[in-house]
Amino acid sequence: MESGLLLALYPRKELAKDAGVSNSSPSSVEFSLGYLAESEADVDRILARAVAAGATTTEPPRDRPWGIYSGYFRDPDGHLWEIIWNRKAATGVSPE
Repeated sequence: MESGLLLALYPRKELAKDAGVSNSSPSSVEFSLGYLAESEADVDRILARAVAAGATTTEPPRDRPWGIYSGYFRDPDGHLWEIIWNRKAATGVSPE
């Protein structure tokens, strides 16, 4: 998409599993918003700031098998966010 915007579609069941949330009835907040951080430390910092501002962590930051480091939170309005650092894009090397 334009300006580096990415759109990724996942089945509801898989998003719920990855984000550590229940796979409940369809609702207007059953999607996640993603933010690409500049480093692993930035993922931790941004999630900590979100929690300090009233967000709730649903899945703490960790290395994912597909080469990213990410964590999830719900903002005070219930929207699900994923904060992501893409190791491969940053370094050009896939994790082993």
